[in-house]
Amino acid sequence: MPAVKRVLVVGAGVCGTVLAIALKQQGVEVDILELYDEVLGVGVEFSGNTMRALEQIGLIDDFIAEGQPYSRMNVHDSAGNLLIGYDFSRAASPQYPACVAILRPKFAGATRRRAAQLGIPLRIGMTVTELVNEPDGVRVTLNDGSQDRYDVVVAADGAMSDMRTLLHGDRFRHKPLGQTVLRCYLPRLPEIKDELNAYGGRNVVTLVPLSRDSMYFPLSIPMDPERRFEEHELVPTVLKELEEFTAPIFDTRKPSRKKRDPSSTGSQNTSATGASSAATAPATSEPKRVPRSTSGTSAPASPRRCATAARVSSTRSGNVVASGSPSLLPAPR
Repeated sequence: MPAVKRVLVVGAGVCGTVLAIALKQQGVEVDILELYDEVLGVGVEFSGNTMRALEQIGLIDDFIAEGQPYSRMNVHDSAGNLLIGYDFSRAASPQYPACVAILRPKFAGATRRRAAQLGIPLRIGMTVTELVNEPDGVRVTLNDGSQDRYDVVVAADGAMSDMRTLLHGDRFRHKPLGQTVLRCYLPRLPEIKDELNAYGGRNVVTLVPLSRDSMYFPLSIPMDPERRFEEHELVPTVLKELEEFTAPIFDTRKPSRKKRDPSSTGSQNTSATGASSAATAPATSEPKRVPRSTSGTSAPASPRRCATAARVSSTRSGNVVASGSPSLLPAPR
């Protein structure tokens, strides 16, 4: 038997659930507490050593089935010119891809199912309000007033960790760097088979395939860390920040409108090349939290003016939004 017999993990995100599964497989009794009953976030990517770890604890096949494997990163300038491209190294067994990306709700579903199969209790709406180190372990008080004792308590409650404050006060308080990431998922464009990064003079855009039908779109921008958005500000903010990107995929000028066929279930976006992509992501790939957005219909035949699809959502720590269109790089002249 291991020297550590009982562990409490506070937080059921990426770190907390994976750690709990690994500990249980080594014979350690584990409890997980999670304060929030809703899975927030957009996408999460795994590569390198994290792929090896997923294989070791038996989750890699679930993640590949639920997410999207890929193996390469291409880096472009704001005009879409390729600066460098490289393949990620494979750290898991040869039959597995170098990377996999997955929607966070699907990640949570896969890890929580595995935890339940292993008999790991997950208590939603619960957290720790007091910790006391004692010679034989740690005495914890929970937010319902109950107490328990564990050999080890793991704080896995995220960047804005309440546990860190409980343990250390303001000593290790997070220090914002003035960089904000606005996050979103969109219907996947056929060109997005691997991770794409585009660097402007001020901002960075990333596109990552999340599934056959969806992709992850984080936009990194410098911004006052105290800045918060009203919902009506989100789309205009992203469109403004994308103005320095001149590749067709980031062209966000408003398309002309076309009367919608009332018999259709969703509008279509048509690029200048005639390729068509759904304006709304399939329900099977959407987190329930994200409302349906308004979207453009058809665009004039111009290589730089494309219909745009948008998604808007918000999280506890800020707001997320993005926009995209169905062309990738500058069209041939």
